[in-house]
Amino acid sequence: MKEKAFVPKYKSIYMDMARKIQSGEFPAGSRLPYERELCAQYGVERVTIRHALQLLEEDNLIQKQAGRGSFVSGPAAQPAPLHQSILFAMNRSYDIRSIGEFNSKMFFRMEDVCHRHGCSLMYAGIKDSGEHITGLEDGPVAGVLLVSRHSDALVEEVAASGTPVICVNHFSPRVQCVMPDNMSGVREAVARLRAWGHERIGFISGPLTFINAQERLAAFRHGLWENGLPIDERLIVESDWTYEGGVQAMKEIMGAGEPPTAVCTASDMMAIGAIEAARQLGLRVPEDLSVVGFDNIDMGLYCAPSLTTVSVDAQQIAVVAVEALLRFRQEKPTPADRYVIRVPARLVERASAGPVPARA
Repeated sequence: MKEKAFVPKYKSIYMDMARKIQSGEFPAGSRLPYERELCAQYGVERVTIRHALQLLEEDNLIQKQAGRGSFVSGPAAQPAPLHQSILFAMNRSYDIRSIGEFNSKMFFRMEDVCHRHGCSLMYAGIKDSGEHITGLEDGPVAGVLLVSRHSDALVEEVAASGTPVICVNHFSPRVQCVMPDNMSGVREAVARLRAWGHERIGFISGPLTFINAQERLAAFRHGLWENGLPIDERLIVESDWTYEGGVQAMKEIMGAGEPPTAVCTASDMMAIGAIEAARQLGLRVPEDLSVVGFDNIDMGLYCAPSLTTVSVDAQQIAVVAVEALLRFRQEKPTPADRYVIRVPARLVERASAGPVPARA
């Protein structure tokens, strides 16, 4: 049995009532059941019903009248057919702390763009095991944004339903994708470290089940090659995007033969963990070891020392993804539309990286 995506209860009720209003089951001008009746019908507390009603009111589907209840808006106040929900679907099987800030930035910017176009954005949590998104055939779903890693089977299922779908921060040959320019960002970081005199550079990768982790590792190897530097496999460690993973991977790299003078990482959280590991090992950053992250999350700006990082504009990714999805609502995509949009990445220099230590 397929497991349904997690959707907050109040949003699920909102979607159901919006469908009933738009289909005419609740006719224009009719009074909705009272809150206590809706509580009994959906088996929830009154606060949940009130949240759902608030969304309906914000969408101009209902009008509240003091002392009388909530009434379905007239035809003139009904939203256009495009006024539906877009799902922000994200895999829940990995540690949310490792990708929380970057994806939350995308979510809130996507929400702004959706509202501007007359849609609402809803979160749907997906699990690897039996993952499934409901409501694609008969629910008020305008499209799906598949964020970060998802299985090929899920992408195929959503695409086959006819629902517009965009992969965000993930790649699938089946649909259009919006991703950071991992290659240019990491290569720029390696080139800058080489210009500072670093010749032994380590790398902490994300889980290689993620396309971003694969591309960033490939970019690091290419960066070493084009700068005439050797690739020492002992200085490359796969981790899990997290702070704790960065601490452990950094210690592993520093204990593997001749240590590096600089380390690049595939995420800022792992870079911050690497800085902590260096501190525990009695090393100063950047005097003894330079560290470079990837993502440019806010935490990197305020850690000590502030983090040199490859910056990707999460908000730009959000705008590009939503607008591409809404365009597909108007124009049915063709196989030629299955391409990757790359959002630029650039190196932001701060205090955690600098010239090679004199001891090297």
